Amino acid sequence: PTPSVSVKAPNTQTVGQPLTLECSVTSVRGITGRVDIVWSSGGTELERMMGVSVSSTTSNSAVYTDSYTISQLSTSDEGRVYQCEVVINTSPPVMATGNVTLDVTGAI
Repeated sequence: PTPSVSVKAPNTQTVGQPLTLECSVTSVRGITGRVDIVWSSGGTELERMMGVSVSSTTSNSAVYTDSYTISQLSTSDEGRVYQCEVVINTSPPVMATGNVTLDVTGAI
């Protein structure tokens, strides 16, 4: 079963302020193994976490949560899509992605 990945951004997104995005991975049956997480935007890789050890046997719960902080929002972030790609290193590997579109307050 493919895990589902959801990315959340805070409701308030203000130009000039930092913003933390949260990526949570939910699995139907729980996952045990290693997980790679890649944050990207517009095809550019922003951050990569490799080989994070995950062990969760609980069904339908978030097995792993990762956050990415944008140090300072700019008006050009309006409408920008941030993507969280998760690869679970099982055999065979399972990949899932989630994304969020920013809606920046103060952007014209």
